[in-house]
Amino acid sequence: MAAVRTGARRHLPRAGLRWKRLRDPVTVVGEMDAAAREACWELSAMTVASLVP
Repeated sequence: MAAVRTGARRHLPRAGLRWKRLRDPVTVVGEMDAAAREACWELSAMTVASLVP
């Protein structure tokens, strides 16, 4: 699975989509706890906020 994540990060900048990294990726290993849920929520909120004109 690590190779899939690494490959995606390496190739996305060359995909021509003009995406930019808003913050570091969130990685959850094991059980989803409150801290992991909060990190995912913050990432999704930042993503949505970046789409609003």
